[in-house]
Amino acid sequence: IVAVADGDGFDALFKEMGVAEVVRGGQSNNISVLSLCDACNNASAKHIIILPNNKNIIMTAEKVKEIFKDATIHIVPTKSMAEGYLALSLIDINSSCEEIEKTMNKALEGVHTGLIAKSDKRGTYNGVYVKPVIISVFLMMTLSHVPIRILRSASSSSCPRFLKSAITSL
Repeated sequence: IVAVADGDGFDALFKEMGVAEVVRGGQSNNISVLSLCDACNNASAKHIIILPNNKNIIMTAEKVKEIFKDATIHIVPTKSMAEGYLALSLIDINSSCEEIEKTMNKALEGVHTGLIAKSDKRGTYNGVYVKPVIISVFLMMTLSHVPIRILRSASSSSCPRFLKSAITSL
């Protein structure tokens, strides 16, 4: 498996989950066809599943599938790091590449992801003064064929009450 990751945390997590090669990229940091081909070459496998983890990188993966001839390329069109994580969490190492790809694609049919990220600006929202805070919510919800997995974290004593309650209610 070759996956795109947008930071050190996902890079380490994906490697821990068995990804052979991680390419650094993501939102506003699209990767090149060459860097994805290099990762596929370094994976040294006959079948390679690519997890683009960003809607803008799916086309790059499709181009790699077209031109890379040293392996059969399979693309699971993940559009976020959360979808990539979900896809990786479903791997049955005793299954064939085609079965793994089918399972991953089926799971993505019912996935909705959301992210709350760091605010760089101060402001007032509905009369509530909001300071910059570091909040990350990593949420995956799926339909009946895959268990619901929710990871959440919040940090900062200045986290507004309405955000704390939103995070707690997840």
